[in-house]
Amino acid sequence: MAASIETNDNIEQDAIVFANNIASFVAFPFAIRSAIELGIFKVLAKLENGMKLSAKEIAIQIGSKNPEASTMLDRLLRLLANHSILHCSLFQDQHQPTSPQIVYSLAPVAEYFVCGLNNMSFISFLDLTLDKVSIEA
Repeated sequence: MAASIETNDNIEQDAIVFANNIASFVAFPFAIRSAIELGIFKVLAKLENGMKLSAKEIAIQIGSKNPEASTMLDRLLRLLANHSILHCSLFQDQHQPTSPQIVYSLAPVAEYFVCGLNNMSFISFLDLTLDKVSIEA
């Protein structure tokens, strides 16, 4: 009986994860567009090799004056990292014994969403697919 309950729990857990993935597929292109419009990819593209930034540092770089910007950005950045558009890792500053920070950098695919970084860009295609006329058709 215990194995049956565990199997049902696993099936339910898998269904929850799958439903979450399906729901995020709808929002995901909008998340990429938001990152482009905010300049997140440009900020990360300017980093020297191996450097990474936290959500707070990115919020400062894009010029946000909203005190909640880093929290909102972190949600967006985590979604992009979950879909392998960004790399993320934990960073512990040796000089500040606070909890580790999540830091982000571009994954190779993200280069196709930065103007002028690559000969090929998918920004126009993304704009076309997310255009109001295309969505309402």
